[in-house]
Amino acid sequence: MNDAVVTYLVGGAVRDHVLGVNSRDRDYVVVGSTPERMISDGFSQVGISFPVFLHPETKDEYALARTERKNGVGYNGFETFFDPTVTIEDDLARRDLTINAMAMTEDGTIIDPYNGRADIKDGILRHTSDAFADDPLRVLRLARFAARYNFSVASSTLELAQKIVDDGELQTLPRERIWLELEKGFSETNPFLMLLVFHNTGALKTSPLDDYFRGSNIWKFAAMIQVADSIQVNVNRKAANMIMAMPFLGDLSDKELLDMRVPNSIRDVAHLTKKLSVLMMNKLTPSSVHEFLMSNRFIHNPLADLAKFIVEVEAKTMNLVEHWAKNDAIMSKAMTELKKLDMAAIAANGDK
Repeated sequence: MNDAVVTYLVGGAVRDHVLGVNSRDRDYVVVGSTPERMISDGFSQVGISFPVFLHPETKDEYALARTERKNGVGYNGFETFFDPTVTIEDDLARRDLTINAMAMTEDGTIIDPYNGRADIKDGILRHTSDAFADDPLRVLRLARFAARYNFSVASSTLELAQKIVDDGELQTLPRERIWLELEKGFSETNPFLMLLVFHNTGALKTSPLDDYFRGSNIWKFAAMIQVADSIQVNVNRKAANMIMAMPFLGDLSDKELLDMRVPNSIRDVAHLTKKLSVLMMNKLTPSSVHEFLMSNRFIHNPLADLAKFIVEVEAKTMNLVEHWAKNDAIMSKAMTELKKLDMAAIAANGDK
């Protein structure tokens, strides 16, 4: 490439660099170039809606600097504009959160027009611009980042997320993408915070997320997470977290779960967990439960191990949540008793 072209490392890699953690993301933005020039330099084009290119050796993704304008509904309703005059600041402006709107030059200089480093230091998730509300997927991403980093959400950002929910934009998201984001969120450090963001935006009571959670008690889920952490069993915790947070999956038909894009493995464990829960409520003995598993060919099966783990967690949690009231203040006190999270700080959702 000639001297007029500048390449920047962007997005997650720069965010993780500032956080001091290793990053799997290596995405680049190229300023001052054109598709023809990229191809002449050996890159292969893979983007359709806007030009994205693969490096001829590393296969990392390089995108031309671009801007976006909302011209429809949903997370695909955007018109993109790119040419050599688009600056790196223009490109960063279209990104969702300040912590993701940073770039780095080859010599390590960080371009940070929206104070992402300050928000990382303060532990805040804040939108880059009001265009945050143009993309409904950002509600799910906001919740997932809260779960990953234990960050609070700026009140102004929460208001924009609430607007997305109130406008019904979440209904435009494909079910495949919804499930993918939920699956990622339940893999994060603190999945309860994902549900807390959904709760605070009203998304848990709004289609389509209400199909997955159906009035689930997120405070009970918070307690179940703590109980599960105390049990030394080798099970798939991501799957366990999902079923503990979405117990109604066990009540749904295979067709409903298929429409929601719930994988067969989660479906099977959810249904088995539901059956085991009923058995335990009927105060059957451990030997009776064993006989049930034997008769259904689930004994010594990873699915059965996971279902038994969830039922055990649920039983132990019952003693912790009986006195909980239906308000955030009591929830905060209960969480403090669990000695895990400072919910007073996390639930504040205030701008600093």
